[in-house]
Amino acid sequence: MGATLEFMHVLSPHADIIEVGMPFSDPIADGPVIQAAHARALEGGATVDGVFETLRRFTDVDDTPVVMMTYHNIIYRRGIERFAADAREAGVTGLLSVDLPVEESGALCMACADAGLETVFLAAPNTSDNRLARIDAATTGYVYLVSRFGTTGVSHEVSSDLGTFVSRARSICSNPFAVGFGISTPAHVEKVLATGADGVIVGSALVRCIEEHGATAGTALGTCIKDLSRGLRTIHGG
Repeated sequence: MGATLEFMHVLSPHADIIEVGMPFSDPIADGPVIQAAHARALEGGATVDGVFETLRRFTDVDDTPVVMMTYHNIIYRRGIERFAADAREAGVTGLLSVDLPVEESGALCMACADAGLETVFLAAPNTSDNRLARIDAATTGYVYLVSRFGTTGVSHEVSSDLGTFVSRARSICSNPFAVGFGISTPAHVEKVLATGADGVIVGSALVRCIEEHGATAGTALGTCIKDLSRGLRTIHGG
């Protein structure tokens, strides 16, 4: 997990939040790039305890907030209260259980509140206004707006309907919201922020960089995240 720790430190100066995925055998929300990363991590011996130890080593010396993205089977198997407490002890700021419907999230929300963890929930383009309001009510961190239908992965274009989705979320949500899935270029970042989103989430583009360069990906990863941040500078004039 030493390479993971190095990569987090590389990303930290350019990210407001670092989202870390807990390796899982059946990552149904993820596309081929991140699926392969889950498989590599598990084959390399990654464990829940090992991930928490890596995060602890990061948060001991770096104040960039960390959000844990995971699947609910891992949380349930460990015990909801124990997982939340262990995550907080490792310095995690927020928790996203990708496949947990908001309607069934009461126990996790309570455990997160008790542990001092923020909650993050996903909303898709076809999420109804009523359900989006319910997701917003259960969220204490930020709402994760999925930019498109399907799984994570690199895209060529940002959906032409994203602006409508963001406008609808703005009229309903009291929490900040960030857009993810398919964001992979500075132009994508610029387009997403131009819709009025509060943030942009990039996953597969960074994971693909790691896949291509392996444990020595630090330099390439730094170049990639700096390149993506050009989209931020365009919007904010930096």
